[in-house]
Amino acid sequence: MLKADWIAESFLGTECNRVGGSIKGNKMGDRLNALFLRFQIKGFLPIEIPELIKDVLDIMDNRELSTITAIDQELEELGWGINIMDNATYKLITSLVEGNVS
Repeated sequence: MLKADWIAESFLGTECNRVGGSIKGNKMGDRLNALFLRFQIKGFLPIEIPELIKDVLDIMDNRELSTITAIDQELEELGWGINIMDNATYKLITSLVEGNVS
């Protein structure tokens, strides 16, 4: 399973313990919860967020250099809208991809 798929599956709760709508018990879960909240604040529905995260991770997987602008452009082309990524969201996602969950 690709890392992007594993993170998306974890977010859906199939490989971790979801309690009361949040992922409990590890630092990756804390990061995923923070990412979930950031996307909710931006107006995305809870049911949309796992697929959005998967698309962001797929975009990052398919590029050597993933910038906020490049990710935003591809997300817009996929129909997610504009200005989805910001510095804090980007840092959360890259920390998940790189495994920096300390």
